[in-house]
Amino acid sequence: MKLIAFNVSDGTVEIHKAGCADIKRNDRRRGSHQRSAHWRSDQVEFGKIDWPTQYAFAHDYWDNGILAENEAENGVGSFDVFQEMDFKPCCNALPVGGPAETTPEPAKPKTKLQVRKEVREVLYNSMMKDLEGMKADVKNGYQPQMYADLMTEQIERVAFMFGMRDEK
Repeated sequence: MKLIAFNVSDGTVEIHKAGCADIKRNDRRRGSHQRSAHWRSDQVEFGKIDWPTQYAFAHDYWDNGILAENEAENGVGSFDVFQEMDFKPCCNALPVGGPAETTPEPAKPKTKLQVRKEVREVLYNSMMKDLEGMKADVKNGYQPQMYADLMTEQIERVAFMFGMRDEK
């Protein structure tokens, strides 16, 4: 579920389902003559992430050094990530969850093809950036032959690197 959350002046975190009508309703009410004792101070979640559980959101919220520091002093699992969390009724469909659901699954090793593709993209972007700089220099009259020779050499080097040429 995508969530929108606000830090509230009383220290709590007010959490709504993205698109919840209560968010706008409360904003209008707070803007009028009916000021509440506590107000939203800043928005901390913008409805971009699809959270699997309430626990996953709460854990991520506190996992900014506070959680690790507390658990270093008091032991793993001693920190209640739900403290100060105010999940509004619009979030009731989101399962509560628990610690077992926050451990990320190990990343799969990349295939050689994926690695080659990433390296090619980095090299291509680097070469294009260099080319743009060289074009600007040539346009301004700086040593066009030297740049042409360097570019030819670079292109041959990359072609050899990717098996498009047998010899340098």
